[in-house]
Amino acid sequence: MTLPPGAAGGLLMAVLTLPFQPAPAQSRTPDTCPPPVWRATEARQPRVIPITVYNPSRMGPAELDLLLDVTNRIWEPYGVTFQPAPAPGPVSVVVSERRDESPNGLRHVVLGMTLFSGGHATPYITLSRSAAEAFADGTTEGGIAFSSRPQEQRSSIVARMLGVALAHEMAHYLLDTAEHSSAGLLQAGLDIRELAYSEPAHLRLTRQQTRLLCRKETP
Repeated sequence: MTLPPGAAGGLLMAVLTLPFQPAPAQSRTPDTCPPPVWRATEARQPRVIPITVYNPSRMGPAELDLLLDVTNRIWEPYGVTFQPAPAPGPVSVVVSERRDESPNGLRHVVLGMTLFSGGHATPYITLSRSAAEAFADGTTEGGIAFSSRPQEQRSSIVARMLGVALAHEMAHYLLDTAEHSSAGLLQAGLDIRELAYSEPAHLRLTRQQTRLLCRKETP
């Protein structure tokens, strides 16, 4: 993939980084987000954002479908849905095996990046399948280690993790912000439960982020 026009100067990456050795899952207080911008019961058409997925990774079509389904379930309360589009689409998402280093120099796993240029988000997002797998490796959920699960289950867990990562990066893009929050969808670090087993209600935008989303024009 080539970078978007004008991306040569003033580059910044909004990155979802995770501790390389994740802490055990802990209970969290419910997110106190404002009422969603849009509810499925309202007679209103969702905001459809076409995306083109480039997949040089080992993920198959079923895993990519699951990835996108997770992203859409997280964004559904805000009236936003993402649909695959033929190349070249308005938003490019690259799913690869590449492992990027954390920009802060710490030993963190980078699941996703959004490219910024001139202080604004560009429609170019990268996801790392191998980073998601590395983060999951060594974790345990329900008394079962990730490494001991059947391959089909491991693939589904990785796909769900990347679905959350894509939802996170789409928040950077749609809100045109590189900032993170202390809770919700745009928090900088997520644990294995939030990534692989989370319900959309646990990954909300904050009140301020919801207001910002309302002010943004459709890309």
